[in-house]
Amino acid sequence: MKSLQFILILFVNLQHFVLLVSAYNEDYTYDVPPPELVPRIIYNKLSLQDLQHQVMSNDGLILILKNFNKKNISATESFFYVSNDYGLTFSRFTPMVDEKPVFVKTKTLYISSDYGQNFDKITEGVESIKFFTDKPLIFIIHDNDMMQVRDMSNNNAIIFQIHAIQGRILYAPSSLIINFMNVKNVFYGLAKYEWNLMIYDFETRQSVAVVLPTLFHLKTLDQYDDLHGHYYIVATDLLENRCLFTSYDKGSYFVTVMCDLSKKTLNTCPVLIHPFLPGVIYANVRPELKLFHTYYSKNDGKMFGKMKIDYQNRACVNGLGDGQFHLPCVYKPYQFFMKEWIISLAGYYGHYQTDQIHFFITFNAGKIWKLVPFSNFPVRIMNEGGIILGLNQSTNKLIYSFDEGNTYYGLSIFDEDQFVIEVAIIGTAEKERAIFYGHDANRSTLLIAHVDFTKILKRTCIMEDYSPWILTRYHGSCYQGQEIIYLKKNMNSTCIDNQTDTEMISKSCPCYLEDFQCRFNYFFKDDYCILDRFSDFKTVNLKCEPEHRPVTPLNGFTKLARGVCSARVWDSNNAGKKAEVCVSNKYSNSMLFKSMKTLFRYELDYMGHHLPKFEPEYVPIPPDVNRTLPFFYDLLNDYIYSVSNYTISSYQKHRDEIYRTELYLLGFNISSLAIDHYMNLSLILDTNSNLFVLCLRTNYAKLLAQNVTDFEYSHNNLSVSLIKSGQICFYRFYSHIECSKTDLDVQKFVYFDDYHYYALHLKNQTLVIYEGSNISLISTQEAFVKVEQVETFGIIKYNLFFTKSAQLIRVDLRYPTRFDLVSDHDFSDLKFSIHVIYSENPYENFSNGCTFHCNPLIKTEDFCYCKEKEVPQKYVCDGQNSDCLKRYCTGFQCESSECLKNNVMCNRINDCRDRSDEKGCSKKCPDSHHLCEKDCIPKNILCSSAVYEYHGISYLDEVENKNRYRRT
Repeated sequence: MKSLQFILILFVNLQHFVLLVSAYNEDYTYDVPPPELVPRIIYNKLSLQDLQHQVMSNDGLILILKNFNKKNISATESFFYVSNDYGLTFSRFTPMVDEKPVFVKTKTLYISSDYGQNFDKITEGVESIKFFTDKPLIFIIHDNDMMQVRDMSNNNAIIFQIHAIQGRILYAPSSLIINFMNVKNVFYGLAKYEWNLMIYDFETRQSVAVVLPTLFHLKTLDQYDDLHGHYYIVATDLLENRCLFTSYDKGSYFVTVMCDLSKKTLNTCPVLIHPFLPGVIYANVRPELKLFHTYYSKNDGKMFGKMKIDYQNRACVNGLGDGQFHLPCVYKPYQFFMKEWIISLAGYYGHYQTDQIHFFITFNAGKIWKLVPFSNFPVRIMNEGGIILGLNQSTNKLIYSFDEGNTYYGLSIFDEDQFVIEVAIIGTAEKERAIFYGHDANRSTLLIAHVDFTKILKRTCIMEDYSPWILTRYHGSCYQGQEIIYLKKNMNSTCIDNQTDTEMISKSCPCYLEDFQCRFNYFFKDDYCILDRFSDFKTVNLKCEPEHRPVTPLNGFTKLARGVCSARVWDSNNAGKKAEVCVSNKYSNSMLFKSMKTLFRYELDYMGHHLPKFEPEYVPIPPDVNRTLPFFYDLLNDYIYSVSNYTISSYQKHRDEIYRTELYLLGFNISSLAIDHYMNLSLILDTNSNLFVLCLRTNYAKLLAQNVTDFEYSHNNLSVSLIKSGQICFYRFYSHIECSKTDLDVQKFVYFDDYHYYALHLKNQTLVIYEGSNISLISTQEAFVKVEQVETFGIIKYNLFFTKSAQLIRVDLRYPTRFDLVSDHDFSDLKFSIHVIYSENPYENFSNGCTFHCNPLIKTEDFCYCKEKEVPQKYVCDGQNSDCLKRYCTGFQCESSECLKNNVMCNRINDCRDRSDEKGCSKKCPDSHHLCEKDCIPKNILCSSAVYEYHGISYLDEVENKNRYRRT
């Protein structure tokens, strides 16, 4: 049992409110409990002797003030009884100051730190106070509009005070909010006042000025809470708009969550925040707009759904009906939220409020509710949710259940002419008891009953008595980077649960931007953060860095802090100037996804970050493309390149038609294909592990490497990463190839030259990332990122993307402590590549003013070169030796050294300089056709007899180090 460190007595207009639910009692029926399920009950009484008295309880301590005369406080000598054992015994105390009995002055505050034996006078002129049972703090409102917070652990020192005209306060577990008026301006000697809000945080001992959207003109503060690192406010403006606001970073700026809430009443509020489950909110919608319902959200108010009542005897769809619930404004811990998954509330069936109030309970955090068989007493639980407890006040029967309400038992506990006013659950495990206390008909005797269920529960629970419980949200069980598994006692396990707190297992999971509220000035609606109707913010003022432009529709989403799954602190200085989402005017960053069923692209921002919304742009795939074979989408030209029957074809869209053109007929199967958009290069890996480069402009091919099992072409860098013969290699086409032996079982290796990241995807699906510029040092380094079960991956700038368990994940390699979920899209069977698409050819000024060209006929490794700094090269063929060139020509070899596609023969067009394509023709074809053996066929079809077989040699094993240009 917790003991109170201080007892506070404020003798000024003391009133005691008891919430009584007036309801019609249905004729509930209960089972008679068998002897083995009857609890032990111990009774006690205390005579009140017809004197004025006040009964208060807190955490099991019962305080009874006697001789308490509210009409003449100053003339009354008070004394009181205190019980520290939940009413089994009482001790009498008389308040003492300076060893003399206290004759209390009106509006005077006294504090005792020894359970009421002696009191110290603190201050006078007190209107009201608030005492926090779990903190040594007291909040005081004086009659001169001065508000104070005093620290009782530090000689009652003042730690905060403010002069607040017409001030009122609302309290939360770790802070309070003050609603007060101050002077806005003075006009002709007349002061104009406006309402203000200020939060005082007990933990930081700092005050925060509340800033709501500009056009929301505050009229009343209805509700306040401080939970899960958020401030929550319900307020009404001058136009009677009633809205919920939140500050997700506990700062000054509050975001609109939802409006159109119901009115606050004496004992109920429009919103209820779950104290144990972050992001779970319950809300009553204003009846004037629609039929009244209670809604609940599992993502901090961004999406709401109706709460449903399970009651088979009523006219409900699938046995589930709508309901409306009384949401309490103030609640003690475990009063309404007994466990993370157990909640009990009073409410009504259907859409309309009636006189018939019921109590309901849920065992899944609010999705489905069940009726309890007593309508005028709140629900309690014992044994960590294993026992549901209540009272039928009409009959004074104790009602309880051991199986989540499937079976209820009824047992008389008091006479029917006695009144039960409260129940408290005390102790834990073997010492847990339910304490009912009330009084007789003439209020002269305090009645106390101790109910003990422990004799029914004969053993302590073991691990096998628990099962996992997870709150399933809109995007699975992960929320804000954590998946929490709670251990819930099995319903059929009759044992003593000795866990004082719910056992839980917390696991890190990808951080999802959809779990966070919009930025200040924005409001979440229809999956987007749109401009708040209460904001005067102008999006036209948003600016990006030079040569970039804002993506205005996506600017309202919040930004996350670096390396952690939490919202970034709102920057009020740059908020109205700097756009959060920008793209470049000179290039675009794109991810290209493809599978057997689909092909789509997804745009990234100018730094390669994923955008707040995943909006794929689907690309139609021609029906005759064989999707089981390699195909490649050219994002620059909107072409599709496919492989089928040894043939590489291109598909081009013209207006509404798609045209197929056969490009190359090869004498080998292709296992992988890549295209350079700007240099007109095609990288081809055949099934014999040969890696070729084929120039789409000259149609000549070059064998780059043999025994290659995989490659990755780096677009816009003229380089390729590859795996060959137990080596990982990186090949710059303008320089040379570097290889390093590895003992790792690697299935894919990529070196990202711009930011010096090495990525190795092992055959056991583990992805490891290293940092450096020397490939040979990988074996001596330690990976700074390691992820298991990775299916595919890519890196752009410092952003790593990969798919795992059908999810697309992004990691900022500068702060790799947080993994981001890009989308809840199903990425099963999808592979992706990342591309940078420039509006101008990036190789026109690739390095130091160089314009790069590539020639596969260059003998050495550096077959791409700076045109402005061209030096003598060695070629595979001397001069115009057509017999030699034919070995590297993938099409028709002209005698004048050109290599053309195999669709130029005998069509009355001199494609070769020496007209050799029109020589020896048995017949002439139209210019739209070409000769294939004896027939004229369309130019988009290749001649099946003109198959290219590579007969050249690779010179990579004889590296030429002379006369080569290396990029610096």
